[in-house]
Amino acid sequence: MTKRDSDEADLLDSQHLAVSFESVQGARDAYEMELSKGGVFVATEAVISFREPVEVAFSVQGKPPVLVLRGEGVGRSESSQGNRVPGVAIAFIPPMQEVRPLFLSWIESMSGLESEALESLTPCTTFSVHLENGEKEGYELDPLSVSILELAQAGFDFERMLEVIPESEEQIRARVGLLLDLGRLRFT
Repeated sequence: MTKRDSDEADLLDSQHLAVSFESVQGARDAYEMELSKGGVFVATEAVISFREPVEVAFSVQGKPPVLVLRGEGVGRSESSQGNRVPGVAIAFIPPMQEVRPLFLSWIESMSGLESEALESLTPCTTFSVHLENGEKEGYELDPLSVSILELAQAGFDFERMLEVIPESEEQIRARVGLLLDLGRLRFT
């Protein structure tokens, strides 16, 4: 068996784990805090042995496009008295100089989809409000965000928001984009 055959056999035998971020900003934050160091902690009940091959599929809100990276198990965390989430530590197999451009271009592609969504805002665009997510760490709602959320909850479409909110259309579009990214606002 050649090295390539062995690598392909490992991939067929590998476990598949999913990591879904709430937002594109959440993916960026995770990259800066954890992924850029060469691995990721995945909350899971799955048992991954030391050096066991895995594939980790990254997505935003479980939607495509999905980025799949190969890795191997390097540690396990068990839940103790509800203080910790059980899961596994995964080290990426490709070196970071290969992972970095893949992950960053995936984030950019997700940002591009987000930009396309913002460009598609028409006067009749309506939204639904999702407040159950709680405040995103490090972000407090400012008056413009509160206005947009309250108007969306009252059934205002984008055109009516532009009529009643004194800020510029550019400012409102940018804030709608942030609220979409945070998962607080969704297109209906």
